[in-house]
Amino acid sequence: LGGVTDDGRLRDDAPLASAKARALVAGKASVAEKVRAIRDFIATQIRVAGPAYSDLPLDLLSPADATFESGYGHSADVAILTRAMLAAAGVPSRFVFIDS
Repeated sequence: LGGVTDDGRLRDDAPLASAKARALVAGKASVAEKVRAIRDFIATQIRVAGPAYSDLPLDLLSPADATFESGYGHSADVAILTRAMLAAAGVPSRFVFIDS
């Protein structure tokens, strides 16, 4: 199973990544501090590798915990992980697609 359900929604069950996010933001008061803690973790612990998002079928998107455990994923996997960790920290977020 990939990171997307049969009806096209993202899977939001990520107990490992969620627990790490809550640990990272413990004691952080502001949203900016929470976002920075999660961003810094992902930037230093998760390696971006693999094809571009536009080259992947949706069923190859990985659940957040798969990317968290493996320590790598393509850019969409990292975005899914980031969103899951932010949600666990109580920080609302959404995906924005841009053309680079």
